Amino acid sequence: MKKILLCASAFALMLGSCSKDDTDVAAVDIKGKVAFSASMTIGESNTTRTHIGRDENNALKYYWDDGDMIGASIVGSTEVVPFIAAKGGAEKVQFYVEPEDEQYLGEGPYYLAYPYDKNVSVEGSATKPTMELTIPASQRYRSNSFATMTAPAVGKIEKGEYNPNAEVKLYAASSFIRVPVLGAGELTKLKMQIKKSDNINYYALNGSVDVSLSDVTEAAIDLKDASVSADNNYVEINFGQGGIDLSYTKADTLYFVVPANIDLSKSTLEFTATIDGKEASVVTYELPEISTPYNVLKRNEIQGIKAIELGVENMVLVRSKEDFLKYVYSVNQGTASADPSYVNNGKFKTAIILDALNYNRYDAGAAYAANAAKGDAKDELLEAALQEYMTNGGFAPIKAGANIDGNGNTISYMTVNGNGIFAGAAASLKNVIFSYITVNVPDGQKTSAAFIGKLPSLNANSTTVSNVKFVGGFLKNVAEGVVPAMVASANATTLPTADQITIPSYPRVNETTDNAYYAATLTVNGDVVANDPDKRAYFLSTTPRFAVIKGSKAGAVISKVSAGKAVENIIAAVDPKSAQAFSVIDTRSTSYWTGLVAAAGDGEVNTAEELAYYVKNGGTATLAANIDLQGKLDKQGKQGKEWVLDNGSAPLNITGNGKYTISNALVKSQKVTEPYVAYSLLGNVVYAKDIVVDGVTIDVDNVEGSTAQLYVGGIGYQGSANGVKVSNLTIDIAEDVKVSSTYNEVGGLISVPKAASEKNAVTDLSINVNGNETVGLVGGMFAKAPESFNVNSLAYNAEAADKYAMIAAWTLSNDAKVASCAVADNAAPVVDVITVNAGQNGQTLLLDYDKECSEPFYGKLINPNDYLTTVKINGENVDVKPAE
Repeated sequence: MKKILLCASAFALMLGSCSKDDTDVAAVDIKGKVAFSASMTIGESNTTRTHIGRDENNALKYYWDDGDMIGASIVGSTEVVPFIAAKGGAEKVQFYVEPEDEQYLGEGPYYLAYPYDKNVSVEGSATKPTMELTIPASQRYRSNSFATMTAPAVGKIEKGEYNPNAEVKLYAASSFIRVPVLGAGELTKLKMQIKKSDNINYYALNGSVDVSLSDVTEAAIDLKDASVSADNNYVEINFGQGGIDLSYTKADTLYFVVPANIDLSKSTLEFTATIDGKEASVVTYELPEISTPYNVLKRNEIQGIKAIELGVENMVLVRSKEDFLKYVYSVNQGTASADPSYVNNGKFKTAIILDALNYNRYDAGAAYAANAAKGDAKDELLEAALQEYMTNGGFAPIKAGANIDGNGNTISYMTVNGNGIFAGAAASLKNVIFSYITVNVPDGQKTSAAFIGKLPSLNANSTTVSNVKFVGGFLKNVAEGVVPAMVASANATTLPTADQITIPSYPRVNETTDNAYYAATLTVNGDVVANDPDKRAYFLSTTPRFAVIKGSKAGAVISKVSAGKAVENIIAAVDPKSAQAFSVIDTRSTSYWTGLVAAAGDGEVNTAEELAYYVKNGGTATLAANIDLQGKLDKQGKQGKEWVLDNGSAPLNITGNGKYTISNALVKSQKVTEPYVAYSLLGNVVYAKDIVVDGVTIDVDNVEGSTAQLYVGGIGYQGSANGVKVSNLTIDIAEDVKVSSTYNEVGGLISVPKAASEKNAVTDLSINVNGNETVGLVGGMFAKAPESFNVNSLAYNAEAADKYAMIAAWTLSNDAKVASCAVADNAAPVVDVITVNAGQNGQTLLLDYDKECSEPFYGKLINPNDYLTTVKINGENVDVKPAE
């Protein structure tokens, strides 16, 4: 198919970009013929696209795109014939017309219009040709270019000039305003109005007008005579549903197509943006007075302006160290006294940090001198900020209300003279890295020296703090004995998440290898999972992170703590005067005693604090977890916690299923002068069943008084034990303890049982009285025998100095059988002293031990009566003489 070609070049422009015009083209039906060749691909080539680029000399010029179309018409006909770009990408390209369409052009002259529109044709007469051209109110967006259906241009081919090699120039009929935009948010619309120099009236910026084509080189869309209304005093770029994401640092360049011949001298550009679905406040740009002949924006010219900032009505853009100094200074003045440009609706605007701020060896004096050299144009706010900086020797701590968004940048080597970077809670803190900040505590006598100071309020859904990192740093002038910390106080359930704050390395204290705690005081105000990714840094570190830990919610639990150093760090920080008890549980579900007592119990013992409650108050409880009472010596030989709980005589009934263990208890005496002094693991009156105990030390070393009566039981003084297993039990009574010799009873399980106590096992036992002659009855399991004690076993520690009978004393009044009672290695009798108390003279009492019982069965027999009594032990008679 033959194609008639027309070569077209664009007029060189003083522009920074040009149009991308996406025009849907309908078929033109003329005398039954179709104006488009079948070779044209509908949907791809039926668009007009033009852009501007730079040539090899960096000059701005039009460049054609594939599929661009120019409409051609002649005077006296309304038909418009499309010429189509054969191939785009150059300043000068060839356009073709289908042969059957060529006849509709006639002899010429031909008037050309860009962009192609079948309804835009030349009108008027041969001597006064005109064409109606339009500046659209809504202009679609194209990056660094013109919007859809904008930037109209015209050209002319005289009679006889048309041939396949003809070169035609097109001339823009409009003017342009180039607007770089910075800011924040998703921009979907930007409306521009131009207020005249009278600061009252506006220019008409959109609409149609007949343009004279007598000289196409001067054809201009001029709306100066149009009646101005709210419908035509603006142009607006529409970015579609997706919008564009504004940047603080990289400007998007927009081009508004406007009428020609606007007098811009001393006019004001007003921009109204729609950002994130909301119409923002108006941003203005005042143009200076422009001297003639350049005060009028001529046809095919562009007026560029400096970048405008959109969506930043509540922001302060920080581009330099001085900008940040001014912002911090303004915050420290308070909203009432601060520069108004830093405050919006009674709150400080957000400081957006646009570049890294490095204050290493910052020369504030040089900045002060440079500002002063500006004379009347100096920045007085900067002057005040620099004066404070130089007087203070660095930054003053940032007071409450600051909003800081680092935009991913780093603030490094700041020096802050005060107790923390933040003296008050910031309103928000985001996207910033604080690197190697030095905080000088001014007087060195603070009860807590804080590096960060105060953080914004945090909660599970907090958005006030995000993506903040503290790297390194120094906390100086911290007095000896003062708690150094990142923050003064924190709540366990609202500690910063990893997305909010990360602290790769904690600041050094006085430039030593000692690091600051995370918080001087931590309040446990709810349950915490320590191995949660957001909590690991605080609770699983081998370095202590909290100086003091308090509880504010009864029954709160810190769970999933790594056994060992992590648990030790937490326990060591617990405040013994905490308002509410909380618990620490490791990954194996062992509860470690904090030294606190639960406020109440529900019958199930899941924590050491709940056990402490029942030991102190009595009641009925079921052991449902492993309990570590923290009483053993640590690796450095430091004594653990003392298990001292005075419960009077409130009875405790405690059961278990043999699955859980109470371990590592240190029952250590205090100075006591009253009578009836009792020491045991679970209280004075204990009825225990199926529980397991491992590692108990009962240390009696400070009891005195001629009437003091000492009662020591491994798990209880009175009560019973059934199915109880006790291992690694040590009872140590100092030699100088002075008590009444009348009633002093010691038992490795229950001193004075009040009911049957069977199926118990005590192993690895040590009882040391250290030669104290005031100690009375001592039994490996019982000082006095229970009513039955079958299937009990006792084994002493191999290094135990003294090995006592399982039962110190038993009064035998009736026939009795004993099953499976054994003292390992026959180290001691089952019963030390059996008092035979027959009911009458000559009575024989039967005492049978089965074969599982160990020998010797007893140490000696005593008859308190004045008559002879016979005891038959396993079938052998033993005569017991009357008392003398």
